[in-house]
Amino acid sequence: MSGANGLPDFFELRGFGKNEDERFLRFLKILEDEAWRQGSVFFIESAEGNDFIGEDIDCCDLWGWLVATDVVPEFEPLWRRDAWGFDARFDDVSCMAVWEGDPLHPETIKVSFDMLEGE
Repeated sequence: MSGANGLPDFFELRGFGKNEDERFLRFLKILEDEAWRQGSVFFIESAEGNDFIGEDIDCCDLWGWLVATDVVPEFEPLWRRDAWGFDARFDDVSCMAVWEGDPLHPETIKVSFDMLEGE
């Protein structure tokens, strides 16, 4: 399920990771590692601002879904078809991936997932 750049295929599906430079791929790796620590996979829908473009890393907040790894086989086909066509079963995994840290020191970058329940 990994693409040529080592990131999961779904990063490439919507344009993330396929033609991105190494700086943004560094950020996506931090995001992916945090999702895995939580036993989940993050499916990106859109960039949501809080952008930083630097010499070593490019960061931005992202909206998407933080899906438990055991639910990925059910979720991914729906996501690939139409991100806006999900039923209410997946409302509780909709979230913002928000970064913080000093982008001039990429090793300090952390990502947290702010769940959007009830919105």
